[in-house]
Amino acid sequence: MPDILMFALEYVERGWPVIPTLGKQPITAWTEYQQRLPTTDQVRAWFTREECYNVAIVTGSCSGLVVVDCDSEEDTTWWMSRFPRSPLTVATG
Repeated sequence: MPDILMFALEYVERGWPVIPTLGKQPITAWTEYQQRLPTTDQVRAWFTREECYNVAIVTGSCSGLVVVDCDSEEDTTWWMSRFPRSPLTVATG
């Protein structure tokens, strides 16, 4: 099983609606996943193709996840000094 498929299936098991993206662009209509999870068959079809898709999670009330984008060290310091630390964090270039 490709790693990307494994992660996508794990996210769905956690109750997080996933969609495939190419770069940052969704390759499927995503608004319906604000209301429901994709099926396991859909996830397998998306992430076993030859194209190398990324996994995106639809955030908000449907997943219970919120994304905060801090664009500088100063922003990050400000945010972290005022809000509880989350175990779900990522730093990008």
